Amino acid sequence: MAAKLQLDRQYHGMNFIWNISQAVGDHVDCPNLTTDVELVAIMSAEIVRVVRPPWLHASVRQGFVVNGVMDAYLAYWIRIFNTDVHHNMASWEEGIVSPARGVGWGSGTTHTWTIVKMNKTLNDLNPSLWQNFPNHPNVSPTLRQELQG
Repeated sequence: MAAKLQLDRQYHGMNFIWNISQAVGDHVDCPNLTTDVELVAIMSAEIVRVVRPPWLHASVRQGFVVNGVMDAYLAYWIRIFNTDVHHNMASWEEGIVSPARGVGWGSGTTHTWTIVKMNKTLNDLNPSLWQNFPNHPNVSPTLRQELQG
């Protein structure tokens, strides 16, 4: 179940982050819960839409399909965000977004920072969209309820 995680102290001007409950990614141990995948997909899509990296390969220029299902397209972007967060990430961590937990949201792994980095990036690019994320037109009623709950 995705949720709004209130932070004990501000992080780059954010008092909270939009968080997932279980790992999302292409690793066999990732539960890929529907609303967690949906949250990561919408955040990824908005970041890519605004940034439009010049190196973007033609095979991944299609729009994100936001249906709560983990697919190769989303796996690609998770790996891109992982690399952006930590260039020397262990191979077992690549392709995973883990939930932030507690005050420091760290579990001793670097892939936990990916969800935090995605929140920060989206907030930097479009603060209004980030602040009002539950009202995004692609957010399902189920995800909206979880984020507002």
